[in-house]
Amino acid sequence: DARQAMLAACDAAAAEDEGAAATARAFYSSLTGAVTRDGGAMAVPISDHIVIRGDAAFDTAIICEGAVFMLDEHLDRLEASAQAVGLALPEGGRDGVCEALLATAAAGGVHDGCLRYWLSSGPGGFGVARRHGAPGVLYAVVVEPIAKAVRGGVTCAPVPHVTPKPAPFCHAKTTNYLPNVVAYEQGKVAGADYGIFLAPNGDVLEAPTANVALLLPGGELRAPCPPPTATDGVLRGLTQQRVFALLEGDPQAAADAGVAACVYGRVTAEDVALAEEIMLMGGGVHVSPVTRWGGALVGSGEPGRTALALLDLIEHDMREGGPRTAVPYSLYDSLDA
Repeated sequence: DARQAMLAACDAAAAEDEGAAATARAFYSSLTGAVTRDGGAMAVPISDHIVIRGDAAFDTAIICEGAVFMLDEHLDRLEASAQAVGLALPEGGRDGVCEALLATAAAGGVHDGCLRYWLSSGPGGFGVARRHGAPGVLYAVVVEPIAKAVRGGVTCAPVPHVTPKPAPFCHAKTTNYLPNVVAYEQGKVAGADYGIFLAPNGDVLEAPTANVALLLPGGELRAPCPPPTATDGVLRGLTQQRVFALLEGDPQAAADAGVAACVYGRVTAEDVALAEEIMLMGGGVHVSPVTRWGGALVGSGEPGRTALALLDLIEHDMREGGPRTAVPYSLYDSLDA
């Protein structure tokens, strides 16, 4: 029937995706107020403005060994993104969102995976106008397995012909993601794993789904942060912020990693040429060394000591010691018995 044909088409498309292993285990919609494990019921109305206008904010949190990593920080960012573009939270507010996310993770029974969620202006007409005064609509899905860092290194290529999102949109996580998609695809065309956005003056900004950091001579770990007057910008990722906070709070860990200082500032083409190491930081890549940039080797062309040390640091923090919110799997014990 039509339902089975749709599910088969979705499965076939997923099998061709480079992130093919990810499987949805549970889904929540505030339109129904329910969680489902039925793939055929994991549906979004075609008239929802998340579909027809990209009118939504989103975020993604990692589930590691039965707990959501940095859940409060991710909820803070979802709220900030929503406020930046004028989206309302669903009924129940932040507490309701948190409860729904944890229930979705529990229903999926996922102990190592990703919790992905979207805040939409909701269904309406097929025009541009929102339903003013209506609460936002929350969708959430829990998938497994967990995203993995690439210890062996990734390659990057600047894509100066792809225009980055202007401020303030570059500072919010929204589903208006077409520039990111095009930058990623153009990176592939250039023979790299990731395209890199550049500012009009050639300064480095970010990867489509990750932040950039350079280890410069003398041990300065620098992340791009254009001046406030710039029309471009970067979304300061939570993973990068957490790595910097761990280093600044533990001088011995910083010394062991070869980091003398963590700095946000301009990153020029000259800085890239001088860099001893380059790395990507984000929820999907954790900390992944960059071994080649625009066709040139970074350092020796092998994963650097600092990047690997920072990867170990953040992965340890994800498993223990960091901000973790336990998933209440017992909510569904009676259903699974």
